[in-house]
This record gives sequence, C-alpha cells and structure tokens, in this order.
Amino acid sequence: MAPAALAPSPAPLLPLLLLPLLLARTALPAAARKLSCFQHDIAPEVTNIPDGDEFELHAQVCMQEANVTEEEVHAAFEQDPNHVPQILKCLWGCMYRKIGLLVDGEVSEEVPAGVLEDRLHEYEALRSNCGEKVAAAPDECEKGSVLRDCAVEVTSTVTPPPS
Repeated sequence: MAPAALAPSPAPLLPLLLLPLLLARTALPAAARKLSCFQHDIAPEVTNIPDGDEFELHAQVCMQEANVTEEEVHAAFEQDPNHVPQILKCLWGCMYRKIGLLVDGEVSEEVPAGVLEDRLHEYEALRSNCGEKVAAAPDECEKGSVLRDCAVEVTSTVTPPPS
C-alpha cells in the first residue's frame, strides 16, 4: 500500500481491523516499532491505535490472556492458511477489545476514538453488517475471528457516500 503522502485520502478502517495480524506475524519489540510506521503510513486517520509501548503492553496482555507464547503464535502462521488456529482467534478478540472495537462482546455502538468523520460510513457498515454475526459468536475468540473475517469482506466493498 502506498504511503499516506502518496494517497489522495486517508486509508480505510481495514488496517485497524488487521492490527492483530501485524501482532501475530512479528516479534513484540519489532511489532511495536513497526506499528509506528504502520499507523503513520497506512492508517493516519486512526488515532486510537496504540503507540509502540502501549501496543506492546496490549500484545503482552493478550498473549497472557490467550496463554500463548510468541513462538506459538509464529508457529500458528506456519500452519494451513485456510485454517485459523484458536490462538490467533483469541489474540484478535483480545486486541479488538483493547482498541475499543469489541465492547461487552459486541461491536461497539460508539464509534471508537480516532475514526475520522469521512470514514464513519465504513464503521457504520461494519457495525450493521457484522454486529449480529459477532454477537452470535459464543466467546471472545470466535467473536475476534468473526469480526476480522466480516471486516475484511465489508470494508473491501464499502463505497463512500455521495458528497
């Protein structure tokens, strides 16, 4: 994806929703460093993505909650890409909760801080298309997986409202 300086408008909400993927594919200190570039270059409109230290803290807490090690997370990505291991689902669920997309097991009714006004339509589409699916999932791990999958589908098809 082109850096923000080359893009005509801010990036969509999708990078925020794929944040746990960034966590799972990099070592924590490297992930914290990469996040600054990720946030600045790809998702400048999202200000609630934690900075390096806060991201690392969220990642460590979520890994503890999921009872997994960094090595186990890396190993999970070596498996069949069509099968999402439970540990990744749990990390996604936890990270979405930490950044305010999941509140009390549902897609947040409140627009998370940092979503720019010209991107509200994306969040509304996410909430209206994914909310019931996420709420129906039995636990935070499945909710994280459902939200991620639904978000990828929804944000790839959403068009801005007419000006």
